Amino acid sequence: MPRTYRKAELWAGVTAVGYIREQTGTHGDTTVKAGGVTAAQVTCPVTAIANFTNGDPVFIGANEQMEFNQIEAAPADPMPLKYPTFRAHD
Repeated sequence: MPRTYRKAELWAGVTAVGYIREQTGTHGDTTVKAGGVTAAQVTCPVTAIANFTNGDPVFIGANEQMEFNQIEAAPADPMPLKYPTFRAHD
């Protein structure tokens, strides 16, 4: 299930710990298209898909509205997500 960054809420009831390292070399970098993404959506409209691969971690949103997800299949527009989005993003 995707989680959001909401200060201490993220750490309440921790049952597992993992880590993410930035990929070396060229990695994907894109933005959400105008119109954004709604809550509970399993795809995200993006401006570019170059250098993304299946299984890459993705961060959607910014600051306290940011959530973590993962690419579920071959990158495309819209980007297929492993988990439904938690909230809407512009």
